Amino acid sequence: MNEEEMIAVTYLQELYNTTQGNTETQVSMYDLGSALGLEKTEAGRIAEELMVLGFIELKTLAGGISITDEGLNKLGISPAPKDDLSDRPRLSCEQVVTEKDRQVIECVCNSIKDELSKQAHAYNLLDQAVMDLRTIEIHLHSPAPKTAVVLELFRSIAATFNANESFLHLSGITSIIELTDKQ
Repeated sequence: MNEEEMIAVTYLQELYNTTQGNTETQVSMYDLGSALGLEKTEAGRIAEELMVLGFIELKTLAGGISITDEGLNKLGISPAPKDDLSDRPRLSCEQVVTEKDRQVIECVCNSIKDELSKQAHAYNLLDQAVMDLRTIEIHLHSPAPKTAVVLELFRSIAATFNANESFLHLSGITSIIELTDKQ
């Protein structure tokens, strides 16, 4: 890889870091370049090259750009499935878990289990997550399981893996917490 290609990959990586991999988040191509110590014209040139390759998308005429799924793939990162906020899983505001909540909870728990089985984690992290998952499963057997209790257990799992952004995103746990908190 030559120096120019390395700069382009660094630029793309910085875009990923700045947007946290969200393909809908945009940043200024010039501010991004400035953060890397590039002049405005150089930042624009690199952004244009990456646009031609399909790794970034121009969002505004003022130079707002975002990373694309192809850009994520270039960095070795799997793009998140596309969905609008209305389709993202969330828990209701009901005090007691509804049937729809139960389906969402089971889906997220299964997703967490799948992610735990795919990724290498320290034993103590696995143990904590498994205990929280088991507590959720037991709580759902209650005649009136509380939504707030399940949400706190999801927060506990998220806190356990707070350094592993990809795990939290893939499992859907951050979506549940953020969207439920916004209600």
